[in-house]
Amino acid sequence: VFAICIPNKKSEIILPLIEKHVLPGTKIYTDEHKSYQKLNSLGFIHGTVSHKYEFINKETRVNTQAIESFNNYLKYYIKMKKGIEPQRREYFLIGFV
Repeated sequence: VFAICIPNKKSEIILPLIEKHVLPGTKIYTDEHKSYQKLNSLGFIHGTVSHKYEFINKETRVNTQAIESFNNYLKYYIKMKKGIEPQRREYFLIGFV
């Protein structure tokens, strides 16, 4: 798992980070958020699942259950600590991952 703090989920933020930290040709499985639409054209193998209809893509078997589980645990841990101060979030994520 790779985790960093980002200001928003716009493609202008997400795609350059993916290009910087993930090798071309890597399989990336996501939900259908519009920010991920260009991953194939950037040299990644991109599979999607539509959470509106299913949790596992019936045709491709693509799912995002592992990262969803990680996110849920991260949110739970932050809640148990009663939040993380904004200036400590990057440091916290490094230790958490």
